[in-house]
Amino acid sequence: MNILSLARKWFGRLRFKSKVIAVFLPLIIVSLLILGLLSNQLFSRSLIDRTTSNVVDESQLILSRTDYIFSSVETAANSMVTNINRMYDSYGAKSDTAMERVRFGNLMQSRLSIDLSIFPR
Repeated sequence: MNILSLARKWFGRLRFKSKVIAVFLPLIIVSLLILGLLSNQLFSRSLIDRTTSNVVDESQLILSRTDYIFSSVETAANSMVTNINRMYDSYGAKSDTAMERVRFGNLMQSRLSIDLSIFPR
């Protein structure tokens, strides 16, 4: 009770302007503090949700690019194997001399370089 009576005496001695400030200042500070904490929570949740959404989108993009690269590699490998098999069927039996082997090696290198330029990935 002693503290309550001291507070009443102190508050009773203040001027009207000081009494208004003494009452409203804590109310304003508390309301601003609550508003700041709520807005911080909302902003944090929004940021986390957007980040999660961006990670999911980027992961899907990476997966689709990886699938494209795998299908492209498969197509390139099939094409290269087919071309090599055709070259062996056409020129492989003729490579009896050293000149024919060099010619066949050069033809193989040029065909592989053409295939690599068609499928750069």
